[in-house]
Amino acid sequence: MVKNTRYEFSTRLQNWVGSNLKIRINNNRSTMVHVRKDEGKITNVSLHRMFIRAPKTIQKALAHFIRRDKAVISPSVQAFIDKNIAQLDHSHLLDEICTKGSTYNLKTLYNRVNRRYFNSQMKLRITWYGDPHVKFRTKCTFGLYYDMVKLVKIHRLLDNPQIPAYVVEYVIYHEMLHALYPAYVDENGRNCIHSREFKEMERNFREFEHAQNWLKIHRINFFAPQRVYSNGRTQQMGKHQASKR
Repeated sequence: MVKNTRYEFSTRLQNWVGSNLKIRINNNRSTMVHVRKDEGKITNVSLHRMFIRAPKTIQKALAHFIRRDKAVISPSVQAFIDKNIAQLDHSHLLDEICTKGSTYNLKTLYNRVNRRYFNSQMKLRITWYGDPHVKFRTKCTFGLYYDMVKLVKIHRLLDNPQIPAYVVEYVIYHEMLHALYPAYVDENGRNCIHSREFKEMERNFREFEHAQNWLKIHRINFFAPQRVYSNGRTQQMGKHQASKR
């Protein structure tokens, strides 16, 4: 029954979009929708399985987004994602909490940031994640925040003696702000990760300019040229790309 439902969903989406689709259904807990077109003009679509049993109105709105009738995902689809993502089990994120690195102890840095900027009132967890040795990438997510389990994740690329402590603290501070100023969808249906209040608070970080400049100057150390697929669009939850800061 599940296979038939999945087949019917894929067929229906193919007919509505009207182009050559390659659909992959996943169980991601961060990326709900990702669309890109490869060199062979095939539209690659990665979707969370929540959409298989979505109302047809939601599926049709999703098709419009894939077909590029809409530049941004519709509020109805966003609302459907928000409702369903809250029901997912995110407890696995807490299975491997690790704060001690080879250079930095995240708990020590988090406590310092929490004390200095939030009067030690923030009650979040923090952990390292990722591979510190993989440098061939087109973008790097330095920090993640998962509101469902109040968890900040910092990429192990930052656990390096060549990276100033204030840069790591800045990334921690940035992710902590997401707990206070959640992402939202504006009146035009755009997913806004950083509100005006968020950006104002971010500038309260003491070494804000220094951290921004350091990341800009040393960007080459984290990013390496790769073939970049054009027209890629992603609808993500809880991910904040360092390349966009």
